[in-house]
Amino acid sequence: MQKLIIHIGAGKCGSSAIQTYLGANAASLRAQGVLIPGLDLTMNASIAGQQINFFLNLVNASPSAQAPHQPTRVDAVSIVRRRLAALKEEMVRSNLHTLVISAENLSNQHAFSSLFAEEKAHFDVHIVAYIRRQDEYLSSSWGQWYVKAYESIAEYLAARVPLDGDWHAMLTPWLRDFGRDRVHVRLFDRKSMYNGDVVDDFIAVTGLPVDANHKRVGVINESNDERLIALAHHVRDEFSSIHDTSFYDVMNGALGKEDRPKKSKPYLFDRATRLKILDAYSGSNEKIKHTFFPEIPPDTALFPPPGENDVLDLSLVEKLEREVSMLTRIVYSLAKKLSEPAKDIPVTQNVSSPAKGNPVVTQIIGAIAVPGSKVLREALSSQWYAERNQDVRNAGFDAYSHWCDFGMKEGRLPAPDLEKLMADLSAERNAQSQQKPGPA
Repeated sequence: MQKLIIHIGAGKCGSSAIQTYLGANAASLRAQGVLIPGLDLTMNASIAGQQINFFLNLVNASPSAQAPHQPTRVDAVSIVRRRLAALKEEMVRSNLHTLVISAENLSNQHAFSSLFAEEKAHFDVHIVAYIRRQDEYLSSSWGQWYVKAYESIAEYLAARVPLDGDWHAMLTPWLRDFGRDRVHVRLFDRKSMYNGDVVDDFIAVTGLPVDANHKRVGVINESNDERLIALAHHVRDEFSSIHDTSFYDVMNGALGKEDRPKKSKPYLFDRATRLKILDAYSGSNEKIKHTFFPEIPPDTALFPPPGENDVLDLSLVEKLEREVSMLTRIVYSLAKKLSEPAKDIPVTQNVSSPAKGNPVVTQIIGAIAVPGSKVLREALSSQWYAERNQDVRNAGFDAYSHWCDFGMKEGRLPAPDLEKLMADLSAERNAQSQQKPGPA
């Protein structure tokens, strides 16, 4: 009987690296008997090592609180069955022995396990899941997604802890449908993984064949520096969705690899917060330990708690100082690369044509500026800007409103001296942040 390996995540546990490896080596794996299907669980679509959106499209709505594991689309099981049957026919024709599916949203608390329950009659099914310490998981999720959606970390944790990171709740449906022997759980931790690498660990756990033709993958979906994450939280209204990465793309692009500082030690989630998070999941983690890691002594936690030297406990002022330091580095890096083109704009140029620069530059300026920035408003009210953007003045537009809505995206430079402008904008943001009242 052919083997079916279902990698269910969880999210923020190396899934992108595993999927990138599977996609990059699909041809080599097929030559050794392993089939990696396309994005839509067929062989007709592009192969990227994952089927996330296919399974997402099988969900009509969020599950109810009363029945979080009930099926979603009524035809979901039949859709999956037909596609897996077609893939099995392909495996028989091509003499292939293993089929690998990967989608981290399969670990969500929808009834995804029920989609595969009857596949036990057709495949030798094995489920592979990676889990990590919940404070690390929630901190990573905050940086990638939820920093754009919540007013504060406290609000975020109050909303997401009841929904995310309960590994026992996540795995219970899979245990029910497939049994302990077919559910393989691994700790997403360098000390626990084979070679300290999630891809090598996945290969070892699943027994995938590897030869000299296989391509290695580097760092995939690397987390952002916490100082950039803190800055992103100040401008979260700029994001179109929690999946919008434009701010990080622009800021990291402005820094460039040569000016990018060494990553900060974690500080957004202090040690007290992290211990509180782990305490919330202690019961769930004990059940996981008992079921999947019986070798861990009874008096030892599934996940070692963070040590005093693992995270930084900073005051509000110290956090602001780190943000200002990062902003200053961005300004300096950008000034080195782009101040010359900005300053070389000739005074005698055609005054009817706007002073154009790189839209990346102006979007960084917009990201640094506080809402309603007096510094930016004064720059855009200057004679220098008016003379070089007569189309805006002739149309009767307010220069500040037009720049925020259109000029920033068009690359209209607000001032001739970008280095001074961004230093002033950074100082304005810092001063405003220091005026905000701290926690009671």
